[in-house]
Amino acid sequence: RDWAAAQPWNRGAPVLLGWSHGGSTTLHAWARAEAGTLSAAIAFYPGCGPVPMGRAWRPSGTAPLLMQLGDADDWTPAFRCVELASRAEGRMAYDLYPGAHHAFDAPDTVALRRVNLPNGRQVTAGPNPAARVAARAAVMEFLARNARP
Repeated sequence: RDWAAAQPWNRGAPVLLGWSHGGSTTLHAWARAEAGTLSAAIAFYPGCGPVPMGRAWRPSGTAPLLMQLGDADDWTPAFRCVELASRAEGRMAYDLYPGAHHAFDAPDTVALRRVNLPNGRQVTAGPNPAARVAARAAVMEFLARNARP
């Protein structure tokens, strides 16, 4: 948030936007931002599980937040984000796309692929054209309602 606010292109309270690990970073920055310092935040398929050292974080941000989630995501499972949003008292919204895996909106991939993680886990990532189109429309609508100069 501080970095975005200091950029020459910033014309007001910034909007945070991140994908995967960047989505998780967006959620954590949103949760810690002082009221009025963010216009909005958008997180694509973030990890909504506990933070390191076993401490669960609280959905305490005040700016509007939108998550874009795939219901078939086995890398950063959507159910954790859905549960987190249920504790956020209306401050977190999400769209859940049927059949969408991690990186469902990636425009440069043409097929699902298996990914081997460093911990030995194997996950699936790849495109879902219908989810990509719907997510883009949802994000543009969200920004039109919430981004402020």
